[in-house]
Amino acid sequence: MREGRTSERAGGLADDLRESIQDFEPRTEAEQTLRSEGLTQLDDLDEHRALRLLEVREGLPPILWVVLVVGGVITVAFTYLFGMETPWLHMLAVAALTVIVTLIIYTIAVLDFPFNGSLRVGPEAFELVLRRLEGD
Repeated sequence: MREGRTSERAGGLADDLRESIQDFEPRTEAEQTLRSEGLTQLDDLDEHRALRLLEVREGLPPILWVVLVVGGVITVAFTYLFGMETPWLHMLAVAALTVIVTLIIYTIAVLDFPFNGSLRVGPEAFELVLRRLEGD
């Protein structure tokens, strides 16, 4: 995911898991409940995996970036219309607003692709779940 690619192996494992749960023939009501819960959990797994894969492949649409940047520039430009008696205070207000708008756009850019970059979602949580499933 960090490299912008998806794992065929992970998809195959998810398919194998679904197949094994669907092929399970429950003999008791408790087993039927477990099978149903397993299928529900698997649906959640598939849904969350699809969302993660979407995050890998898709970012914000270019038009949204244009709106964000143009909106930021216009917002900062409007501050020049406010009259303040003290020039240094006016420059400070413009600089502070510029910093805030820049930080907001930077944060959106970092969160646009959460699996790569310096601030990214790492594999640690997935590895922890895998270790628990394997019984370590």
